[in-house]
Amino acid sequence: MKKWLRGLFTLIGIGIGYIIGEALINKSELAILDYFRQSTGLTILFVVLSMILFGIIMLLISPWINTGIFKLMDRLEKNIQTLSANEMLFGAAGAIVGLVIASFFVSILVGMKNIVWTGVALLISIFMAVLGADIAIKKKEELINMFSNLKKINNKDKKNKSISRGDPKVLDTSVIIDGRIFDICQTGFIEGALVIPNFVLEELRHIADSSE
Repeated sequence: MKKWLRGLFTLIGIGIGYIIGEALINKSELAILDYFRQSTGLTILFVVLSMILFGIIMLLISPWINTGIFKLMDRLEKNIQTLSANEMLFGAAGAIVGLVIASFFVSILVGMKNIVWTGVALLISIFMAVLGADIAIKKKEELINMFSNLKKINNKDKKNKSISRGDPKVLDTSVIIDGRIFDICQTGFIEGALVIPNFVLEELRHIADSSE
């Protein structure tokens, strides 16, 4: 892993050297560079020397960079191990939300086509991802309760819809006295609510209290 990283940083240094060398040879007003501007071969030589120089510099400082990267990885691993599975899921979701929000600003900065603004856009993306993950983990319980309440409301609405399915049926005195309506209801054949008006209840009380 360390060897791969050293090779990667060396390639990055070569790329940086190419960018800096080309910028100096084309835009710099230093008199010392006039000698290299005299011919195409000398210009290419200057750019190649710049690439080699920065490649060697990155190769030499890559062990310190690798040490910092591995320390950061160890710290992240220890912090992740202290988190539960739920906290990790909420943290990942919060980071995604943060990146989505940051994308609106990043797209504007990247469109400026400047390396400084590109770096600022990268920092904004990292900051928003970390902030979103931190907020999601800290508000985990509230988010779980919110989702649970939404689920209960949806289940309640579905239950109410299933209960109120069908048109209501109004029962009169003769149907109730007959008694078979109870057996029919148990079969599930009748859909909708059964409605018994107050005047039907009054009539049933009179019949029940009657001496006949």
